[in-house]
Amino acid sequence: MVQYKTVIDEKKCIFCLNCVVACPQEVIEADYKKKKAVVVDQVQCIACINCEESCPAQAVKIIGDKRIDWKIPPERWPELHANVRYARGP
Repeated sequence: MVQYKTVIDEKKCIFCLNCVVACPQEVIEADYKKKKAVVVDQVQCIACINCEESCPAQAVKIIGDKRIDWKIPPERWPELHANVRYARGP
C-alpha cells in the first residue's frame, strides 16, 4: 500500500521541468497544453524526493513517508534532461 502521494501545485508550477528530469520512475511528465508538470503514474512513485528537492518554485510536494535511498544527485540532472517525457506533445 502506498503511504505517500506526489502533489504538484499548478498555481506554483513554473514549467521548468526539473521535476520531470529528476524523477527516476517517470511519475511526472510535461503537459505542454497546460504548461505544467503533471503526475501521470502515482503508483510508480517511490517517494525519493528528487522532484520535491529539484523544484525552484516549491510546487512539488510528497505527502507522507519519504525515502532518501533513491536520490539522484543534482549534478546528474542536466545529463538526464535529454530523457524528458512529454505527456501531451511538445
